[in-house]
Amino acid sequence: MIHRRLPTSRWPTFRWPAFAWLAEGLVLLALIGGGFALAGVPLSALNPHPYGLAVLLMALQHGTIRAAVVMVGATLLLLAGLPGQEFGQPWNAYLLGLVREPLLWCAGVLIVGGLTDRLRRRRDAAEAQTTQAQAQLTRIIEANEALSASHRALEASVASQAATASRIFEATRALGQTEASIIAGAPGLLRAMTAATSVALYLVNGGRVLLAAAEGDNDARDTELGLEWITALAAGRECLVASRAEDRRILAGRALLAGPLLSPEGTLLGVLTVEVLPFRSFGIDTVSNFLAVCGWVGAALAVERALSQAEDARFGTEGCRFIGPSSSEPAAHFMMAIAERLQLDLTSIDIGLPPDRMADVPMMIAEMQAVFRNADMLLQARRDGSVLHALLLGTDAAGGWQAEARLRAAIAQHDTGLAAALGTNVSTLYLPQRRAA
Repeated sequence: MIHRRLPTSRWPTFRWPAFAWLAEGLVLLALIGGGFALAGVPLSALNPHPYGLAVLLMALQHGTIRAAVVMVGATLLLLAGLPGQEFGQPWNAYLLGLVREPLLWCAGVLIVGGLTDRLRRRRDAAEAQTTQAQAQLTRIIEANEALSASHRALEASVASQAATASRIFEATRALGQTEASIIAGAPGLLRAMTAATSVALYLVNGGRVLLAAAEGDNDARDTELGLEWITALAAGRECLVASRAEDRRILAGRALLAGPLLSPEGTLLGVLTVEVLPFRSFGIDTVSNFLAVCGWVGAALAVERALSQAEDARFGTEGCRFIGPSSSEPAAHFMMAIAERLQLDLTSIDIGLPPDRMADVPMMIAEMQAVFRNADMLLQARRDGSVLHALLLGTDAAGGWQAEARLRAAIAQHDTGLAAALGTNVSTLYLPQRRAA
């Protein structure tokens, strides 16, 4: 909640001079004495004496001490008109007549001035408290306004960080688990983490580091990284930064940041580069964020390739007789050796699925396991299941076509379109010598 500053008066505060009260008292005495003198009225004939009015007025307005000073002045003015002692008048009665008026004025000063002083002290205390409260309120308002400004700045910063975290989360989720999704999602993640406008991803392929994905326009982008980049990054450099002189010579204006994508064993899998980055976005944490992205993408590529190798090397799944792609060739040579040793026919049925029917691979695998014998070897030539083989030991070409017909009929019970679209071929892998002769 924001408090508004209290308005102050536009009128200047007027302060009387320090001894203005003395002049005021003298003026009052002079006006009273001069006025009655002009009117021809003797002051001694008046009862009570008119100077008492001035004393009481000063006591009421200025307090005891100042009124006492005026009282002394009024008493001195009375000396000029003191009556003489009458004949036979007692001395004490004469003195009482002289001091009666000053004593009355003194009593009035003590009573009225005391009340005035008390009220003035209360007023001064109230004014001091009001001034202190006003100053404290001003400080509170200033602190409140500063806190409110800090709160608004913090809200903006938190909102910006939340938006950045959301973009990073979405970009990280877009990496996926396949190499294609990692290649597609890595540039977006790098842009979200560093605010770069142009980035590129290079992957090691056949001993070369080739461009795999890029975002943003950059005329200086290379399709293949030079040997100097690869040597610097493969030698253990954490990253290349254009702000360092030795790195700037290697980058040669083609990128601002370049970092390696490493496997857990330290093998170079690729390179990430930041080519264009706004000057204001290049902060203290830009390099650390860039290195974090390099670590994430490198780890994702390493895990994906490890899973791919494990997938290729697997012997099917639980309850599955299919041999994976990486083991299919050794398994085929093993079957050839058995056929040659036992002098048995070895026939291969090659099956290819249309690209638009890859969703039916699990059904194909299940039907092949049901149709073919346990002695037959089932191979998955490609990891996606688009090419399958069945090695039939002790079966000639004619028997292979009969097995192919049984498989096509079993598939037709589920999907006649798929059965008609299958591409099959039967070939003889080994023919016994006695039959060949």
